[in-house]
This record gives sequence, C-alpha cells and structure tokens, in this order.
Amino acid sequence: MPFPSVAAAAATTLAGLWWRIVAVAGLIAVADVALQRRRFTTKLRMTPREVRDERIETDGKPETKARRRAVGARRVRALSIAAIRRATAVVTNPTHVAVALRYAPPRLDVPVVVARGAGLAAGMVRAAAEMHDVPIMESPDLARALYARVDVDGPIPEECYVAVAAVFAWILRTRGRLGGAEEASPR
Repeated sequence: MPFPSVAAAAATTLAGLWWRIVAVAGLIAVADVALQRRRFTTKLRMTPREVRDERIETDGKPETKARRRAVGARRVRALSIAAIRRATAVVTNPTHVAVALRYAPPRLDVPVVVARGAGLAAGMVRAAAEMHDVPIMESPDLARALYARVDVDGPIPEECYVAVAAVFAWILRTRGRLGGAEEASPR
C-alpha cells in the first residue's frame, strides 16, 4: 500500500474516532450538567425544621402572634360605641389619641373615661362621637395624659381636674348644657 493511501485511511479513521470522542464527551457533559443541577436543587431544599425556624423568624412565634391578637381584641372590646354615645365630651389630640369622658353629677362625682383609643381606634372614637353629637375638643396634652394614665371606666386623676373642668366649661359655654346624648333624648 502506498503511503498517501495509508495516510488518507489513517486520517479518515482518526477523524471518525475524533468525532466519536467528541460525541461521547458531549453526552457526558450533558449528563453531568443535569446531575449537578439536580444535586444543587436538592442541596437548596430545606428540612422541615429549617422551614419551621424560618417561618418563626419571619412571622414571629405563634405565641407572640396570639398574644398580639388578644391585645387587639381587648382594645376593640374596650372601644364601646354605646359608651361613647353616653359620653359628655371627647378630648383628642388632632389625630392620634381620643378619650371619651362622662360626667353626670350627682351620680358620678368625678368624670370617668368611658372609651379611649389610639391610632385607628382614635378615629373610631371621634367618628362615633360625631355620629352621636358628643362634643369634641382638641387638647393634645390632656388627651395624651388621660390616655396614658386612665383605663376605661377609671376616674380621671386629680392632676387633670383643672384641665377637664375647662373642657366642661367650654361645653357649657357652647351648648348651654352638660350631658351626652343620653340626657338630651327623653326616655
């Protein structure tokens, strides 16, 4: 066999072998990519314990959420619309705090807080007061002091007597009477 034909046959054989090697290497690469991707996604999966821990980290502990929900429910219960209807006056700072006061001498010697609210609840107190024609007076310092110191159905502290008396004096000057909707409507 002459050399050129041997060289041509060897080149053809080597070229065929080369393409087979490339094809096998390509198949191995595709299989390896699929295997690596599967291992990576499996590695990213969280155990049930990790899922629980992450949920607690983002949402908070269930006990804390339940406690927060209970406090919110207690605040809503404390915000009685019927009590606001019987209020003598509502003292507010413009938007954040509202305290409804009731004063009915001789039955009540000292004014008492019948409802109070902060934030959204303050808006609800104010709206209920407007709906029942209860006088609303803006007195930020007094509203904050009463909200901080007095719970619902609690008497106002002695330090607030003068300021609350000024509120009731304002009501007497503007309305000519002291009393909530309960006294205004005969039964």
